[in-house]
Amino acid sequence: DRPLNAKELVDIEESVIETYKEKGITTNKESIFEKEGGKVGNKLTLGKIKKKMPTLSDFQRILASKKNSKELASLINYTNLNNIITESEMKEFLNKAKEMNFNSVVVSPTYVSLAKEILEGTDIKVGSVIGFPLGFEDTESKIASAKSLNEKGVDEFEVVLNISYLKDEKYDLLENEIRQIKEVIGDKILKVVIETKALEDYEKANAAKVAE
Repeated sequence: DRPLNAKELVDIEESVIETYKEKGITTNKESIFEKEGGKVGNKLTLGKIKKKMPTLSDFQRILASKKNSKELASLINYTNLNNIITESEMKEFLNKAKEMNFNSVVVSPTYVSLAKEILEGTDIKVGSVIGFPLGFEDTESKIASAKSLNEKGVDEFEVVLNISYLKDEKYDLLENEIRQIKEVIGDKILKVVIETKALEDYEKANAAKVAE
């Protein structure tokens, strides 16, 4: 893997902007709403109605229109952690990843085996999550999850940091948890996910130190 260069960063940023622009969404916070009131399905509603948000498929379609789309895709981790996605929808997602040749996909543990099957013979790495989305499982549960995912052939792991431990400044428990998970997966990539919106700036800094 390598860092994105300036041209690639611009192309991706433009793709994101174009994806939202298609839906009429701009930097104006009011642009995420339809007109005041109206009909949604068979119901009449009062007040503001949110527009349908862009999807990863929308972004993928616009990215594919770029001249260097294949090269850009090879640097992107294509993620779908939708907890209500069906198997047929996941197959569609994975086949799009295969078509675009993304660097990796990140899916829930439920769909790891399916991802490995569909992406067999490609260079696309399969990533999955531990303790997602809240991170408050105990260390033993996270280690068991890491072992299971490792046995299924996961290439990259993302573990959600235990915010309760961080708030209580139990840094030794956090470091021990990360260390034990890393021991389980060996030299494979481990990313630590931090819920920054729930943290003060000094807590973010401490979380970063713990994850080093």
